[in-house]
Amino acid sequence: MKTIRNSVSAQNSSSEVKGAMKRLRFALPFVAVVALVAMGCGGSFIGGNTSNQLLGTWALTSMTINGTTTACPGTAVVSATTSISCAAYTDTFNSDGSLVRKTSDGTATVNGSFTYNGAVLTTAIGSEDHQDPVSVGSGTGTFVTTQNIFGYTVSYTFVRSSAAAIATPKIPAPATK
Repeated sequence: MKTIRNSVSAQNSSSEVKGAMKRLRFALPFVAVVALVAMGCGGSFIGGNTSNQLLGTWALTSMTINGTTTACPGTAVVSATTSISCAAYTDTFNSDGSLVRKTSDGTATVNGSFTYNGAVLTTAIGSEDHQDPVSVGSGTGTFVTTQNIFGYTVSYTFVRSSAAAIATPKIPAPATK
């Protein structure tokens, strides 16, 4: 009896496995299609265009060299003979691929263009062309570009701002007696 029961159990198990394989054979293509559609959506970017992360106005706030952060505008002395400066300005990235750079006091404007593929920001502005790696912060409130200047890795931090809230550096009032 024991042998028969095992045979029957083996037959039932074999039938169950075959049934499961048939269901898997039909479910697997469905799961694959769903996965491909989900991957092709490109997250929250419109039309899969990652440049949407950068659209808007961003203010350059600081640069970091060798672990030391300097506010912009400012100058970092990196050796006895080398210093690296950063200016205070904003970049406005527009959906048509145009880029507008303005000094923080609004006295100068330079127009250019940009592309962004989700990892590298390519800009052509004035007489400068750059192709820099970019890291966008979670929540897209900041992004950091990295450049090699005089053999030093310089990371520039930009903070999202609005056109109406472009801050100019505040100069404290002189002390009174």
